[in-house]
Amino acid sequence: MKIAIILGICLLVIVLLVANFTRLVGGISKQHATTNLEAYLKIKYQDEVSYKWLKRFFNSGNMDPNMFTVLLYNTDTPEIEFYCHINLKTILEDNAVTSGNTEQNTINARYLAATKRYDSRQAIKRLFKTECPTITFNTNTIDLILEANLEPDALQELIKRFIVRLNYFYEDLGIYTDIAIVIKTPEHPDGFLEVPLEVFDSKWHSVFFMLSEKASGLKTVETSILKKVNQYLRQSQPNFKIYNAQKIFLDKTTLSRAAWVHYLSDTTIVNGGNTKWQNPLKGVYVTYFDFETHHIYKGDLLTSNYDTLSYDETLVQLKDALQTEGVLAW
Repeated sequence: MKIAIILGICLLVIVLLVANFTRLVGGISKQHATTNLEAYLKIKYQDEVSYKWLKRFFNSGNMDPNMFTVLLYNTDTPEIEFYCHINLKTILEDNAVTSGNTEQNTINARYLAATKRYDSRQAIKRLFKTECPTITFNTNTIDLILEANLEPDALQELIKRFIVRLNYFYEDLGIYTDIAIVIKTPEHPDGFLEVPLEVFDSKWHSVFFMLSEKASGLKTVETSILKKVNQYLRQSQPNFKIYNAQKIFLDKTTLSRAAWVHYLSDTTIVNGGNTKWQNPLKGVYVTYFDFETHHIYKGDLLTSNYDTLSYDETLVQLKDALQTEGVLAW
């Protein structure tokens, strides 16, 4: 009984210490932080900017118990929102400099950037409203939702013009990760076409056309393709198995011819212990099919030496093979 009481007291002390640790090392209370933030926003923005929440951001990296993560937004337009790490003890004296500690990292600078990001995205939506009534900017994708299917030439032209407009607003859009344009249609509401974009010289460029793995009806043809690939591996490459990585390239000119690329791992390679690590990915297998009819017309082992090739070498080899079969994805 005594042991249980002692353990309970110790646990209570630990909880209290953890809960009040930042106070013990000089941090202001959350209530004090909230009061300072509200006072700053009132002085600087009146009622234009509000906050959704704040949370203490104290860790071994900043070692500042007064640093908080804050989510701020425009009161009238909540879509204009931004995060920042801010010292809420000194916010009323230091012009709200964030953890970047420069004039470019003040709350106001971030607010202006968030406003530009919103305005540029709204401008793009207005420009394409007739063709794409709904455009959604996500973290890694930009979804273009069409009300009807487009012919291949018209779709290529739409994507080309859309990328031109993205580049016009490149600095203001605030997109700092790799992105892809995703085309959605009534027949394929979850996604039909994906166009990855790469950045060269501060401009986005389309890479190739890919059939979305969320396209309606794809699971049916996938089952047939996997059956054929596994049958080939059992008969001709028993040491290989399908690896959990794939791409589905789509022909630009038909939006129907496609090439399903499976990467293959060598099951005889076992990494571990003191042995030198070996890349188990050895093979690339391509299945050519028609997405509309689900007809599978060819399968090829592109290479069994994938581990010895560079990314560019593999891409050139893949591109040549697909073009030979009429899948013009680039």
